[in-house]
Amino acid sequence: WMRSVRAAGCPVLTANRNQFELAAERERMEDELGYVLVGMARNPFPCPVPRQSPASANEVHRRNEWLAAYVPASLTHPASDELEQRGVAPGKRSAGDDE
Repeated sequence: WMRSVRAAGCPVLTANRNQFELAAERERMEDELGYVLVGMARNPFPCPVPRQSPASANEVHRRNEWLAAYVPASLTHPASDELEQRGVAPGKRSAGDDE
């Protein structure tokens, strides 16, 4: 799925079982795809998944406990990117700019 995300270049919403998995995913998204985490929260509607393990009794896991939203790094500051292309630093104006 990472190849599809890279090709699309659009914002992505993911769901993870716990914060540890979310941290690992965030590292992959930033390092391999150039995406930036813009928000994360507990899912208000997590789906319980019953599971039996030989190491423990019956358990209920929530596969989508945490939600995370990512955007391509190029979309995080589009206005400042446009100014940089024109050679103008954000927040700075030359003496002749009276706009």
